[in-house]
Amino acid sequence: MKLRFQQSGGFAGLVRGCEIKTADLPPALGLLVAELQKSGLPKGGGSSAMRDGMMCELWLEEPKHPVKFTLQDGAVPEKLEPLLEFLRSRSKPQAPV
Repeated sequence: MKLRFQQSGGFAGLVRGCEIKTADLPPALGLLVAELQKSGLPKGGGSSAMRDGMMCELWLEEPKHPVKFTLQDGAVPEKLEPLLEFLRSRSKPQAPV
């Protein structure tokens, strides 16, 4: 399965992203992605009403049941922060999807 990540918004409106095979994730992050696939987004996070905030989109691409999650700055569940940091560190500038 592939995991696609795209981050956009902010003051400058930059778009960054990456794509990675879930098998290439560190084990703890692979388990988190499997949990996301099965149960959806965990509860938590603050308000999503942030001016010039960033928006992250995650696509879990599998043939039978693709899933997309949208996360706003200030409303990201704490449990997902390590995954987002990992993906941000591998992101490069790109055109919006």
